[in-house]
Amino acid sequence: AASEAGLLRLMRHLDVERCRSQEAAADLMLRYLLEKVEWQEWGEGCIRDLLFHGVDASPELLMVARVAVSVDPLVWNAHRALANTQVLKRALAALDADREFQLRQLLLLLLQGAVPDDASGRSLLHVATAVLLRARLNRRSSSLSATIDGGLSSRSPASTAGCEVLHLAVAIVRKAIRKLHGLSQQRLESKFSETMLTILQVLRGSTPSEDGAQGEGGSESLDALGARMDALLGSVRQAAQSLASLRATKSSYSANRNYVQACGLHEKIAEAEATMKEVQDRADFVACDVGMRLQRVLAIVEAMLTHSRSDLAEDFPLSLLLEDVLRPALVRADSAPEGLGSFCWASLRALVVRCIALHASMSSETALQHWPFFMSVLGRYVPALLAAESGSALAATAAEVVEHCVAFLVDALVLSGVGGVGAGASISTQVCGFFKAILPLLRSPRADTLSQQMRQSLARKICSLVVFSSGSSTSPGSRAGDESAAMNWALVWLLLETFLQRAPPGHAPSLQLELSRDCRAALREQHAASASAVERGRLLRFFTCLSALSHSHAEVFAQVVETFLSLEFWPLCTPTHVGLGQQRWRALQLPRLVRFFGRQLLSAARAPGASAA
Repeated sequence: AASEAGLLRLMRHLDVERCRSQEAAADLMLRYLLEKVEWQEWGEGCIRDLLFHGVDASPELLMVARVAVSVDPLVWNAHRALANTQVLKRALAALDADREFQLRQLLLLLLQGAVPDDASGRSLLHVATAVLLRARLNRRSSSLSATIDGGLSSRSPASTAGCEVLHLAVAIVRKAIRKLHGLSQQRLESKFSETMLTILQVLRGSTPSEDGAQGEGGSESLDALGARMDALLGSVRQAAQSLASLRATKSSYSANRNYVQACGLHEKIAEAEATMKEVQDRADFVACDVGMRLQRVLAIVEAMLTHSRSDLAEDFPLSLLLEDVLRPALVRADSAPEGLGSFCWASLRALVVRCIALHASMSSETALQHWPFFMSVLGRYVPALLAAESGSALAATAAEVVEHCVAFLVDALVLSGVGGVGAGASISTQVCGFFKAILPLLRSPRADTLSQQMRQSLARKICSLVVFSSGSSTSPGSRAGDESAAMNWALVWLLLETFLQRAPPGHAPSLQLELSRDCRAALREQHAASASAVERGRLLRFFTCLSALSHSHAEVFAQVVETFLSLEFWPLCTPTHVGLGQQRWRALQLPRLVRFFGRQLLSAARAPGASAA
C-alpha cells in the first residue's frame, strides 16, 4: 500500500494531467510495473473501483486503470465493462466538467473493451456523438494543434486535447457501427460516412456556442452566419470610408483656415467613430462564432477522413464533402481579414488544406486532379515561410501548410506509379516540378532555421520519392540541366542533414550551472539531440541502401556525390576552436565522408551487371 501511494504521489509530482511528455513517461513506468505479479492485484482493484464504485476517481487512478486494461484486456472484458453504465456516466460527467485528461483516459478505455450487445453499442454511439458535438476545442490562437498520430507538437503552445479527443470519439463511432450493423467492410465504410456526415450536418445547421449558451446567431446555420459576417464586413468598410471622408473634409477645412466648419464636423466624426466601433464589435463577435464553429467542423472532418477507408468512386456522399464543406471553408478562411474576431484564420486555412489533402488522397484519380492545386499552394507558401519571422505564428502556419502539400504531392506521385507501370513523361515532369518547387526552401540560408520536425518531414518525403523514381525517364542523364540540378540539390541537402553536425555550446558548463538550469528545458534539449542523432542514422541507412537498389539509383548517387564534392563546402571541414578549453570542432568530417562515398561507389561498381549500366 505504501508503494502504491508513493507511485500515485510520484505521478502527481510529474503532473501527468497537464504535461504530455510526463504522461508518456508515467505510462511506460506503469506498464513495466503492472506486468509484474505483485502489482497486478492493485491494477485489477483500480479497474473494479472504476466499474462498481460511484466515487470520483483521481486522474492518476484513472490512468492506472487505463494502463492496467491495456496490459490485460481480459480483465476488462470479463466484467462486461461496456455494458456497465458507470464508465459511460463517468465519460459524460468528464465531458460536462471539461476535464480533458479524465475524458481522454475514459475514451481510451471505451475503445479497448469488447461491445457485448446492441444496447452497449447504442450507448457508445451516444457518448461519442456527445463528445463530437460538445467537447471543448482550443482556440487556434497561434498554430494548429497536432493530430492524434503526431503527438504533442513543439509548435503548438496549447494542449492537443481537443483534436485527440475528437479522433478517439470518431474511432468509437466506427466501433459502435460495426457492432450495431455487422456490415461488410465496404458497407461499414458507407454507414460510417453516413453517420459522420449527419453529425456534420447538425453542426452546420444549429449548434450552441463553446460555453454552451446560444450566442448572437447561435440558432443560425453556419451558412447564414457566414452571410451575416460578410454583410457586417461590408458595413465596416462603408463606415471606414465614411469616417475617412469626414476626416479628409475636416483636414481640407483646416488647411483653408475655415475653422468654423471644421469644428462643426467634430460631432459627425465622433458619431461615425462610434458607429464604426459598434459595427466592428458585431463583426468580431459573429466572426468569432463562425471561426469556432468552422474549427469544430473541420476538426471532425479531419478525424473522419483520417479513420475512413472509403473509396470516393464508391462513396458518392463523401465525395460531395469537398464542394459542400471544404471549398466554402477555404474561401471563408482566405477572405477573412487576419485577426478578425481575435481568431487565427491562417491556422484554420492550414487545417482546410490538410482536410483537402486527406479527402483527395482517398482516390488515385482525385489525387492526380488535385496536383495543380497543391503545387500552386506550395508555390505560394514556400516564399511566405522563408519571409516570415522565425518562431512567429505566421511561420508556424506556413510551415504546416508546406508540410501538408509536400506529403500529399509525394504520396500522389508514389500512388500514381512513379518508376513503375504507367510512369511516363508526364510523371517525370511532375517529379522534376516538385523538386523545383521545394528548391528555394532547401538552398535558402533560412533552411537551417527550420524546425527539426519540418526538416525530418522534408527528408523522409524526399527519400520516399527518390527511392520510387527509378525509371529511366527520371534518371539524371535524361533530364534537363535545371531539372537535374533541382533533384541533385535536394539529395545534397539530405547529405548535409546526414553528416553535418551543429557546433556544441560556446562554453563548457560547470556542475553548478547545470544544476541551476531548468530541468524540463534540459530534457527537451536532450530529447531533441537524441531525435536528431536517430534521424541522421536513418538517413545514413538510406544512402547506404540507395546505391544498392538498382543501377539507376547508383547513377543518381554517383552524380550527387560529384555535385556535393564540387560545391564550396570545404570551410565546413576546417577545424574551429569552441568552448573554454579551446576544443577543436569540425562541422563536417571530410575523411569520414570521403571514405563513405568511396565504399558505396566501390560496392555499386562491383555489383553484377554494373559494367552494362
